[in-house]
Amino acid sequence: MKTRLLVISILLVASPVAFATTYKCKMADGRTVFQDIPCAPEARTEHVGAQRDAGSAWQFEKRTDGNGKSGCFVQSPSIGFGSRYRPVAVARLRVEYTKEGEIAELVSAAEPGTPSMPFSTNTNGVGINIAGQAFLSDVHLSPSGTLRFGAKDTARLVKQLQAEESFVVRARHIKSDALFDSTGDRIDGFVAAQQLAQDCVATIR
Repeated sequence: MKTRLLVISILLVASPVAFATTYKCKMADGRTVFQDIPCAPEARTEHVGAQRDAGSAWQFEKRTDGNGKSGCFVQSPSIGFGSRYRPVAVARLRVEYTKEGEIAELVSAAEPGTPSMPFSTNTNGVGINIAGQAFLSDVHLSPSGTLRFGAKDTARLVKQLQAEESFVVRARHIKSDALFDSTGDRIDGFVAAQQLAQDCVATIR
């Protein structure tokens, strides 16, 4: 296992890395806006955050739903389950930052050749193994179909992600109801994306 992780790390460092930039703009009317284009001339640029391409690192994202409610998120790139080259399913690990705290959840995703597969209602054995040291299993299926972690496990997870520890996600998908492990890579960039999300929370009324 250690050898495989070392080889993966070398490949990531040696490969060209694309970056996306997040601009934090202080508008003339006092509002703070996060955007992926430079701030307008009349606005003040307070922060320019370079983020790696979404395929290789954690990403900050601010979303607004149909009701106008905004949320501040840190999201992983796609995580494959089963085989690295032919995954049976993919998902993304997402942490939402609010004024009340953090909410971690696993979100079913889709990739070319791998359709979105809903999670099973059976959460027995489901969780996240952090660096082979702790298994976080306080998880339930939310009404929106995500696997949501409890407050204590979310706090433990975030602490380990700040240290950029490797992790393995274990989940059941509705098609087979069997447990599948993710490929267990270490993903960079969590702290930088987290800082943007925490700054974002301060802009939400």
